[in-house]
Amino acid sequence: MHKKDLITRIARWALQLEEFDYEIEHRAGSRMKHVDALSRYPVMIICNDTLTSKLKKAQEDDSIQTLKSLLEKQESEEFFERNGILSTNT
Repeated sequence: MHKKDLITRIARWALQLEEFDYEIEHRAGSRMKHVDALSRYPVMIICNDTLTSKLKKAQEDDSIQTLKSLLEKQESEEFFERNGILSTNT
């Protein structure tokens, strides 16, 4: 984000805040340790089960493998295979 974009964004916020009756009050950082700790807490999320991995696992199913081998022998109006994934025609 560029400084110019930041200035226009702050101006828009200021215009929106003009509609409200409020008073800005300073709070010392020593009174806000809990907020500071929450905002700085590192969160690491590891997702192994993405949609793609679930699809690949499903493709290893015996019934799916049977359908794939049938598709290799003849075409089907109900099923098709694209990029190694068996799908149905809707």
